Amino acid sequence: MERAFKRPVLTAVLLAAVPVLIATAAGMVVTAAGVGEMAGFAIQAAAFAAILAVGLAIAGRAGFGYNNVGLRRVEPGSARRALFFAPAVIAEGAALVMGLAGGLGAGAVGVLGAFALLVGLSEELFFRGLVLRCLGGYGKERAVLVGAILFGAGHAANAFVSGGLMDVLPQVMFALLFGVAAGQLTVVTGSIVPAVCWHFAHDFVAYVTNDGVGGSALVVLGVQIILMAAYAALLYKRMASDG
Repeated sequence: MERAFKRPVLTAVLLAAVPVLIATAAGMVVTAAGVGEMAGFAIQAAAFAAILAVGLAIAGRAGFGYNNVGLRRVEPGSARRALFFAPAVIAEGAALVMGLAGGLGAGAVGVLGAFALLVGLSEELFFRGLVLRCLGGYGKERAVLVGAILFGAGHAANAFVSGGLMDVLPQVMFALLFGVAAGQLTVVTGSIVPAVCWHFAHDFVAYVTNDGVGGSALVVLGVQIILMAAYAALLYKRMASDG
């Protein structure tokens, strides 16, 4: 039996605040401690592991249900309707033209991979799982949009650990667009697994490739935004056709 939420928007906001607060606190600890880069990633990975544990506890004990928050296989035939996730794969593969970052050993790659995976799992569980489930009574389109807004707004908290608000504004806008596409993908497939994989791939590729500045980086970013927007438009049509 699915749970009815008396105050779905407030519940969604409170749920969205959980990963934001824990991750921001971890980031501030890393900054204040002045630890090395890989040690910082390890500390933040531990924080996201805690976020994931909290999310799973909420999903299992607060009446949501693991299936209802997308912790299941994709619906039969949905992968084809989502173009076998090709736009997402191409968008993330485009970043590889920047070349792999030098000086990364196996240990560093492992830490970065674990961090990216934990971020993808925990954030998708909260934003495309729990939050989307809370807002389902408002209709799929509105639920996806509000969830994406909360996801984008949550990235504004990075201003506390990595510069001012204007410095993170592009990240907020990119997160908003990703949130829309990932939310629609979750609705179409009935599972958060594709969104988790996409989220993981985006972060991991960003960590292990060269930092881009200048024309080539802007081209890659432009390609990713165009593909993501086009994919979101396609998935919106798929959602609409589902009724």
